[in-house]
Amino acid sequence: MEQLQFGLRKPQTKDKGSEFFPALEELFDWVVAHKHTGSDSQSLSVTNIVRETVTLSSNDWTGVTQGFTQVVDMPSGLSLNNTVPTFKIVSGSQEGTRIYPTVNRITDTQFEVIINDNSFDLEVSFI
Repeated sequence: MEQLQFGLRKPQTKDKGSEFFPALEELFDWVVAHKHTGSDSQSLSVTNIVRETVTLSSNDWTGVTQGFTQVVDMPSGLSLNNTVPTFKIVSGSQEGTRIYPTVNRITDTQFEVIINDNSFDLEVSFI
């Protein structure tokens, strides 16, 4: 059994079940209990989180049967496999309102947004 950081143990190829299963149980207990405080796991800091944004201009919406659409290219290094876009109105009387438009995946890094009102600019955030 290999001893890891924070008291965790990693089974090795020739470990027997009597060693493996207690280590597995300890891992499950740790996953449930750890708080990312730095003493029980790596510390997480909000200052390390970077938010990327893209603004969809009200002038760029294209009329379609379902409403209005724009295609969004995700910022470099991000994909729909590792982040979820959120949407907020950034112009007009509803500025600051979060909305939940229809989103259709085109590729891992490109998607289509469909809304029913094209009178505002929309900020797309990726965290």
